[in-house]
Parts: sequence; structure tokens; C-alpha cells
Amino acid sequence: MVFNIIYSIFFGLTDLLIFFLLTRSVTINWSILLAYGVVFILFIVLHSGLFPLRSLMPEKDFFDLMMFSIGLGILNIMGRIQNWQFDQRLQDQTSPTYFAFRKTIDFIQNKLVYVMIYFYQLLAIWIIELR
Repeated sequence: MVFNIIYSIFFGLTDLLIFFLLTRSVTINWSILLAYGVVFILFIVLHSGLFPLRSLMPEKDFFDLMMFSIGLGILNIMGRIQNWQFDQRLQDQTSPTYFAFRKTIDFIQNKLVYVMIYFYQLLAIWIIELR
């Protein structure tokens, strides 16, 4: 149970850090990035199979969940490309429907996806059958 809490905090901080780095909404101090980098490397080394500890999450499950966090960067890049293409096609649109649609898409791409991926990671951490 303690390890589940540690994993929840780790993946929450990972997703939050990726969110802040990709959206540039908050300036992150270098000391925080360095501290997180050390913790990240520690988690990678512990799950690489060099130290077989029974209390840790299986390495396949850990790296599968980590791929979801890495996928946030890929989704962000693809969303920016999609928005750029969408804006190129509709440059002369001034209708309120376009702006409402654009706000909805931005909310989904820039906020909801991060929450949904973290929610899945939490479920996979706490419910072993979902891994």
C-alpha cells in the first residue's frame, strides 16, 4: 500500500511536470528539475531488473505506465500540428461557433488528456487486474 502511494505521487509529479513543460504555464526552477531527474533515474534503475525486490511493481507494468507519460509529449506535438492545420484552413473564420469549437479542442488537448492519462495510471497502480 505504501508503494502504491509512492507510485501515485511519482506518476502524478511526472505528468504534472510534463504538463508544465509542454504548456509553459509555470516556470520551473532548475533545482526542481534536477531533483526530479535524480528521482526519475532512481526509479528507472530500481525497475531495470538489477535489484529484484518483491515489493516493487513489475518492471513491465512500470515501463508500460511510463510510456503513457511519454505519450503526453507525443500527443502535445500532434495536437499542435492539428491546430496549425485547422487554423490554416479557417483563417478567415470569425464566427462564434469557430471560437467555441477552438476553446473546446484546446481544453481537451491541453488539460483533459493529462487528467485522463493520470487517472488511468492511478487505476493501474491500485487495481492490479488493470495492468
